[in-house]
Amino acid sequence: MINVSQLDELIRFRRDLHQNPELSREEKHTHDKICDFLSRFSPDKMITHIGGYGLAAIYNGKAPGPTLAFRADIDALPIHEESRFPHASQVENVSHKCGHDGHTAILAGLGTILHESRPEKGRVVLMFQPAEETLDGARQYVSDPKFKEIEPDYVFGLHNWRSDRENQVMLRTGQMSPAVTTMLIDLKGTSAHASRPESGICPYNAAVKIVAKAYELQNNSDGHADDFSMTTLVHFVLGKNPGYGTAPDDAHIAMTLRAYKDSVLKELTRGIEAYIATVSAQEKLQHHHIAYTDETIACTNDDACCRIIENAARENNLDVQYMETPMRGGEDVGYIINTSRQGGAYFHLGSGPDQPDLHEPAYDFPDGLIEPGIRMYHSIVNQILNSIDC
Repeated sequence: MINVSQLDELIRFRRDLHQNPELSREEKHTHDKICDFLSRFSPDKMITHIGGYGLAAIYNGKAPGPTLAFRADIDALPIHEESRFPHASQVENVSHKCGHDGHTAILAGLGTILHESRPEKGRVVLMFQPAEETLDGARQYVSDPKFKEIEPDYVFGLHNWRSDRENQVMLRTGQMSPAVTTMLIDLKGTSAHASRPESGICPYNAAVKIVAKAYELQNNSDGHADDFSMTTLVHFVLGKNPGYGTAPDDAHIAMTLRAYKDSVLKELTRGIEAYIATVSAQEKLQHHHIAYTDETIACTNDDACCRIIENAARENNLDVQYMETPMRGGEDVGYIINTSRQGGAYFHLGSGPDQPDLHEPAYDFPDGLIEPGIRMYHSIVNQILNSIDC
């Protein structure tokens, strides 16, 4: 397994990534750093620039067998870091506040093990995916023609997560993460002098009614229900400019919508779209426009692959917790899992109760998760390459 000097090197690698974060779709130097690091550990093949700045390192086994793929995300967030540690971000208003630097180090660490001990059969593919934070990286990764060289039988991935105990493994059979989209709504009325607002058409009333209706249409009273859905207002602007003598004629709304099932999310979006058309006509607006961004499908875990994760945790003396409900945050790994012939699963590796939460300005990936993360992945490799009946 990983020795002390190798672990120290992975920690330095992780901290270098943390110091030099790159936003989604801009991960050029991160891509190159991963290539340089892994090239020292002799993958049989490196596939670069997959779906942008994604890449894959392939380690062939000694005999034919299944293709086992692991996925790590590599992008950072547009968040100012409020930290004073030596490896703090050197890029203004950009930082690794979701731990993707740590996920990358864990997967690179698996490469160091495979360099010393190739699998007995099959292939192991280390997939480094860009643009997870904008929820379009995985879709573009699997849509790239280069992905045909991977064609996984199994896909696994992990994400650090706040937990009751450090190194706790949290997973769920079936639904693991929701389908998510962000609805962008532009409303256009007619401007008027501020002293005679009745001569124009301000979209304020329509905007307020739309937000109220969107919350009415959600179904979040029972977080356990299959038809769970949630609406969150994330942006509301009336009037693009502070024209103090003018009653505004425009409004701009952004709402994040999520549901455990893709079909439920579609039903929610259709309901809101229909109401927008109705209220726009009632309020006599000139026009309205709806667009979508940050979209992803739900992630569904295979039952047998969850058992493999549980076995790996037990083998490494890690506590296992099965989650009662899916996570609420969006995650695009489902696009990659859905390409697997046999199935896949995504799990959380707990950072303990005292760490700052994800996306908080003071957050930093705990280096103590790197070794157990590598051990989890290596145990999964050993199970699947010695038993392909899962």
